[in-house]
Amino acid sequence: MGLKRLKYFYTPGSHANTQKPCYEDPVETKKRIIQPYKLKMVTTETFRQMALSLPEVVELPHFEKTSFRVNLPGRQAGKRIFATMDEKKKIAVLMFSPLEQSVFCAFDKTIIYPVPGGWGRQGCTIFELSRVKRSMLKDALHVVYTEVLNKKKK
Repeated sequence: MGLKRLKYFYTPGSHANTQKPCYEDPVETKKRIIQPYKLKMVTTETFRQMALSLPEVVELPHFEKTSFRVNLPGRQAGKRIFATMDEKKKIAVLMFSPLEQSVFCAFDKTIIYPVPGGWGRQGCTIFELSRVKRSMLKDALHVVYTEVLNKKKK
């Protein structure tokens, strides 16, 4: 069930000639303004900054991609990869558990989807950086980061 478009109306506090579409949410039955141009999408540089802002994270090359790893105490430095980024394709791959992967993929399978093959069955998930919301990606990064921190040493 989506939003039902009503009609154009004058936005309070704006110029009299400015009209914006009004939508009604069928669940909440509230009118709200949808402004898609204000959604914060992610660039490769923004993704890099978001990943490196987490504690003890380092950026290292991983084949033709960039990997983001956590330096865990008592382990080899930069051993645990939690995300990779392909700057040419503008995608990021995050290493979820299969359960967390199903939660994030349920949002929109055209933007967030499993990697084809065995890696995808293990939880590796592709995020289309040019189409995913910044807040969604930030939440996903925190989830994979805490999963890596909580994973037991083998």
